Amino acid sequence: VDSISFTGGMIGTSYYVPVGETINFNQYISFSPANATDKTLTWSVDNPSAATVSKGSVTGVAPGIARLTAKTSNGKTAVCTLLVEAGGTFNGNQPLKWQVNCNGLLLISPADPSQKHVPMQDFIGEYAPWYDLRSYIRSVHITSGVTSVGVFAIRNCPNLTSVTLPEPEGNRSP
Repeated sequence: VDSISFTGGMIGTSYYVPVGETINFNQYISFSPANATDKTLTWSVDNPSAATVSKGSVTGVAPGIARLTAKTSNGKTAVCTLLVEAGGTFNGNQPLKWQVNCNGLLLISPADPSQKHVPMQDFIGEYAPWYDLRSYIRSVHITSGVTSVGVFAIRNCPNLTSVTLPEPEGNRSP
């Protein structure tokens, strides 16, 4: 093998990996020459708290950034960046979507962008869907259309440093 590289990245050589999902990265490796006979690879990640790898299959563990390295038997390497993120929907009949990105931002917005008045449910006697990720959350951004923040929605987030709320409708400039 003369060289190897990652192809098909979502942003250059960066790939999004959802928490809890596994993606086979063997499909993103390109060998030169293409007809090389020994395509044996050794895989590693530099941040196993964000992602793990086994035989080229990468699993998102928790929001964060990791570097994935593939190495041939003759020492050629390819490196890409893994952006591990989590998210989903909640809130019953007026769904909101949430995402914790690789930089620790919890983003909460209406699942349907045309909805302009969606109150967030309270979390009394239950945990918010992102509760298990609370130690990764550094900031919270609630978008326009979300009209209230549920009780205990962002409790026990030890690394939380900022919360951004939408401006109330009555205070907006035309």
